[in-house]
Amino acid sequence: MVKYAGLGIAVLVGMMCVHGQDDESGAINTYNEGGSSFGASAPAKPEKKKSAAPVRNAPVVKSSDESDNAPASAGGEDEQYIQSDDYFVADEALGSQSWIWVSLSKMTTPPSSSSKNEAEMMKIRDGNKVWTKYYHKTVVARKSDLKLGTVVVAFNDNNRDDIYMAPDSKESSRGGAWFMGKVIDMTDLFKGYVTVAGNYKVSPKNLRVIVK
Repeated sequence: MVKYAGLGIAVLVGMMCVHGQDDESGAINTYNEGGSSFGASAPAKPEKKKSAAPVRNAPVVKSSDESDNAPASAGGEDEQYIQSDDYFVADEALGSQSWIWVSLSKMTTPPSSSSKNEAEMMKIRDGNKVWTKYYHKTVVARKSDLKLGTVVVAFNDNNRDDIYMAPDSKESSRGGAWFMGKVIDMTDLFKGYVTVAGNYKVSPKNLRVIVK
């Protein structure tokens, strides 16, 4: 009886081993009646999501109104090397004279009632200061400004072929001599000059008119 009982147990254990062996791995599994596994299945590996490439901001393009250009200087020079705060000073009024000398100057004290409306001016050429009421602000003359009798200022120190030409350097312009006179003849404008009182031929590029 014991012998048959032991044999039966051995056969039962053998059958359990055959049914519980995995064909590929040899691992022993247990099943329920429906054939599903009693053990918890291994957790699925999470999918690796590709991280999005970082967004690169587009470069900022400046409009023409936001350019880096620096603003023009208030004391800028024109083509005759005259600055916006320059004046031409005379010792007297032109009056009935053909022409008079004028000096390039800076205003150091503006006119007032206490100074009898005279301004203190410093001459660029020698630095001397004078009080005067004969000071004039000027601009480069345009063709439309030139008429018979127009009072003009011209550079004296650049004479070529008997024609007074505009200054060719800052040094000569600001350190040279200037004169004032009236336009008396424009018939030779096509030749490149007008005639100023005193019978002086002056290039139109060398003329300045008074700003009132």
